[in-house]
Amino acid sequence: MKKIIIIEDDLQLIGIYKHEFQKNGFTVIHSETGFDLVGLIKENQPDAVLLDLLVPGIRGLELLAQLQKEGLTEKYPVITYSALATKMVAGKSKKLGAKLHIGKSDYTSQEIVKKVLGVIKGK
Repeated sequence: MKKIIIIEDDLQLIGIYKHEFQKNGFTVIHSETGFDLVGLIKENQPDAVLLDLLVPGIRGLELLAQLQKEGLTEKYPVITYSALATKMVAGKSKKLGAKLHIGKSDYTSQEIVKKVLGVIKGK
């Protein structure tokens, strides 16, 4: 079965994402903070990671840098997203190994799921 790890602290959004990904045949692994992201990836070997850059406790770009350092961004597609939809943030995300950066306010939840599925199909 396909798997996706979602790092998101908004429980309403995670409910929407979980429903949409499950409809598309995914098992959803969720964390609100991302502190355990490296372990989650190594343990679950997901088809993709959807990483909110603004989660409590640790910055998403720091998490992404840690994943890149461990070689995980090469093996597992990471899609970053946040309310910070600036070109600078998108550029930093891609430099750190993200396949795509999505502005949360630019798309509906369903559109974000479609974009993630597109990245997975293209990997």
